Amino acid sequence: MNQRILSVGFFLSIVFAPFLPAVNQYWDTATTAGYQHGNGSWSTLAADTNWTLNGTSRCGWTNGNSAYFNGISGHSDVVVDGVSITCLWFSVNGSGYDIVITNGASVRVTPSEFILGYNTASASNNTISIFGGAGVTSRLWCGAASMGRPGNNNTLLVDGMGVSNSAVFQSGSMSIGFGGTTSSRLIIRRGGVFINSITVNLGNSSASNEWTIEDGGLFSGSIYAGAGGGDANTFRISGTNTLVTVATLVVGMGGGDGNRCIVEDGATMSKNTATFIIGYGGIGSLFAV
Repeated sequence: MNQRILSVGFFLSIVFAPFLPAVNQYWDTATTAGYQHGNGSWSTLAADTNWTLNGTSRCGWTNGNSAYFNGISGHSDVVVDGVSITCLWFSVNGSGYDIVITNGASVRVTPSEFILGYNTASASNNTISIFGGAGVTSRLWCGAASMGRPGNNNTLLVDGMGVSNSAVFQSGSMSIGFGGTTSSRLIIRRGGVFINSITVNLGNSSASNEWTIEDGGLFSGSIYAGAGGGDANTFRISGTNTLVTVATLVVGMGGGDGNRCIVEDGATMSKNTATFIIGYGGIGSLFAV
């Protein structure tokens, strides 16, 4: 074959390889048809074949693909331990998943969205935990995030384990409770940090969602509790060394009733050219110190 043709073919393979489209990968720990629950590690190691492309054959994880957790009946403990993961989408569509990011691991979702409890009401009872500690920084970062869309009873925990800035959740806009769901929980504690570049909607047309920052947790951004008519949502900060810096705080927005913001036990809420609005279109709203 002509050497020039070979050279051109090699050049094209190098130039266009980075532009291969991302594919969808589904957590699956068995070769039985469908998406099976099961425990395992999420890494790029060849031995960690806990994923599938077709619901039958298993494969390893490839960075840059989209990650889906779709199992319904059962339980999975998924560990991201000290490794760097990148994905286009990160979506928990099933139930019973406990996903832990620990020992300096990072999961970066770009340019799309992280969704905990997506697509159906059965996307419920899931927990994602980010654990920090001495000498490490564990991180989940994404362009946007939603919890409970429309799943119920989903939890995101950011726990610094007593070391400031060692567990980090970073997103642009975020909704905690979305579209009629209930009982989503975001917990930032013990030196955990939530970095938010736009706004957080707590109870976006949904009820009884909770956001707690406690025992040295940190947050800076804008907060809307009961946005879109959501009722009985609670934003609570507590404990010494807990610091929340807000640009805008609105409690009870768009007709939402019984929403609360509570500052207690030595916590500090600081304003940064802040707008504070309590009871904006709703009744029974509370701001308590």
